[in-house]
Parts: sequence; structure tokens; C-alpha cells
Amino acid sequence: MNKLKLLSLILFLGCSATKMSFIDELQLKFDKGEQYYNSGKYTRAKDELQFVVMNNPGSQMALDAQFLLGESHFKLKEYEDAALEFDRFARFSQSYDRTESARFRICECAINMSNSFEKDQTSTLEAIDRLQEFIEDYPTSTNVGVATKEISSLRLKLAKKEFESARLYLKLEEYDSALIYLNNVLTQYYDTEIIDEVRLTIVFLYLLQNEVETATSYLENQESKFESKEKFESGQNLISNMKNGLGLSEYIRLYK
Repeated sequence: MNKLKLLSLILFLGCSATKMSFIDELQLKFDKGEQYYNSGKYTRAKDELQFVVMNNPGSQMALDAQFLLGESHFKLKEYEDAALEFDRFARFSQSYDRTESARFRICECAINMSNSFEKDQTSTLEAIDRLQEFIEDYPTSTNVGVATKEISSLRLKLAKKEFESARLYLKLEEYDSALIYLNNVLTQYYDTEIIDEVRLTIVFLYLLQNEVETATSYLENQESKFESKEKFESGQNLISNMKNGLGLSEYIRLYK
């Protein structure tokens, strides 16, 4: 009987030691991952941190590892993977400040995944959504100013996409379609820096169709909305040249 108790005690202590050694191993992995991250060795950091996340889910250590794993992906410009890790962290973290940091990182990932204006803009719209959600959820954050500026930058990208579509239709002499896109920019992206160029292009469009009176009337109605006096005067010069038989050759070259 005593031998049986002794054997049970040995097995119990052995299991405890094994359990402790595994926790120690996880801590060692986390420490190494953190050290690699601080040294700029982000790929090696990922391997160590991923081990902790996978083998100790739900623990504070795993959450800390997940945040650093997201940062490692971000530093390596692996923005999609980084966003996934930050999202998982934000779902379970009890730390307000770190959750805010993770949420803003998700925004930064979305911004970096946004295409240039020549390409599909679905990712740009998603980035704007993420930024607006961040501002709504963290209105007092020090990152609100940055988020607001980023939204303006992304909106400019969307405006340029619409404007380039209008320019394409102008080249194809499909004026009605071009005007639809130009008016869409005026309606949706009225606060972007290209808006005067859009108004000037509408004047140009009317003149291309020999609608001098329409162009004149439009320019007069828009005068107070022009931010640049130079752009407004360019519109006046276009109309004057057309009336004087000088044509639009100078401006047409911009659309070839």
C-alpha cells in the first residue's frame, strides 16, 4: 500500500513538473519572440510568438503574443495577416489602451492595402469604413486627427478615380457619360483639391459640343464656388478663345 502511495506521489509530482516545464517553455518562447521583435528580426519573432498563441489560447501571455505577432506582420508589410491578428487581439483584450492601438493598426493595414486610384477602389472604401468606425468608437483618441486626414486622402483617391473615368469618356467623345462622372465628383467629393479642375472640365465639355452659352452660364453660376481664381480665369479664357474662333487646341492636348 505504501508503495502504491509512493508511486502515485511520484506520478503527481512528475505531471506537475511537466506542466510547469511547458509553461516555462511558453514563457521562454514569448521572451525570445519579444527579443527578436525588439531587435528587428520580425520573421523569427513570428515563429516564436505563433507557438505561444497556438499552444496557450485564452491566456494573457497568448494575448500579448498575439499583439506582438500583429506588429511583426505589420513591420514586414504583411498587412492582411497583421489585420487578422490585431482583430483577434481586440476581440478578447481587456485593455482599453491596447485595444485602441490594435484598432488603429487595423485602420493602418486597410490604408496600406488600398489600391492606387487607377485600380479597383473596393479596398479604399473599406479603409474609409474602418477609419470612420475608429473615430466613432474612440472620439477622444489622439489618433482621431490622423484618421480624419487619412479619410480625406482616401476620398481624394476616389475622386480621382471618378475624374479619370470622366476624362476617358471625353476622349471617346461620349459627353453625356463624362458629365455624369463629373457631376458625381462635384456631389460626392466637393471638398477635395481637384474640384476646381472638375468645374473647369465641365466648361470644356460644353465647349467641345459648341454649347458656348451653356458653358458661359455654368461658369458664372459656379464663380463663387471656385477656390482658385486662376482656375476660374482659365475657364473665362477657354470661353473667350472659343468665341474669338481660336479653338480649344491648347486644352484638348491635356486629354490626349
